[in-house]
Amino acid sequence: MRMKAVILFLCVTLAAFVCGCGPEVEAPVPEPAEPEAPEEAAPVEPEPVDEEEAFDMAAAEEVFVASCTSCHPRDRIDRHAEVELEDEPWDVIVTRMIEQNGADISPEDRQIVLKYLEAKYAE
Repeated sequence: MRMKAVILFLCVTLAAFVCGCGPEVEAPVPEPAEPEAPEEAAPVEPEPVDEEEAFDMAAAEEVFVASCTSCHPRDRIDRHAEVELEDEPWDVIVTRMIEQNGADISPEDRQIVLKYLEAKYAE
């Protein structure tokens, strides 16, 4: 009798297992959402460039050497910066060199030379 009970138990368990494991039902797959139109990005304003940071002293020194030291030794320019600069600022000197002494310095190079002299000999 014990054997019949074990077989009956196995049959009931197997039936419950088979019935409980019916065919798999797939979950409904949601339809893909319409892709959203990308938001228009606000125009990015360029950050202001600090002219002092953007100024290349090494390149400016090359312009200065080509424009000024062909006629003047550097120690003369250094001496002027130490002693006479309050009486005659750089822009006055460079303008005189161009207008009266015929220095061949373009308007762009003039600005570079002035910035270089002012930066190099800043108070």
